[in-house]
Amino acid sequence: MIAVVLDTNTLVSGLGWSGPPSVILDSALAGELLLVSSPPLLDELERVLAYPKLAAVFPDPAGIAGQIRAVADMVEPGFTLAVVADEPDNRVLEAAVQA
Repeated sequence: MIAVVLDTNTLVSGLGWSGPPSVILDSALAGELLLVSSPPLLDELERVLAYPKLAAVFPDPAGIAGQIRAVADMVEPGFTLAVVADEPDNRVLEAAVQA
């Protein structure tokens, strides 16, 4: 099975709107792909979903992050990477390497 680590932008898009991110997320939720995540990634998801501009679409950020946590294969990387300039993207790479 193919494992995927989805960044926050992809998760937000997949959760709220139709299009390629929702197809990927739906495939993961259907068990066709193995969704991998980590506590730092879900913390970021919850923080982003709480942005005022997203509050109307996602009224329960903690609940949504909890639902993703429940279906994802959770990993806890024991290391920190500094590979890409956009620091939060390093958390995605850490989860992928750990998986």
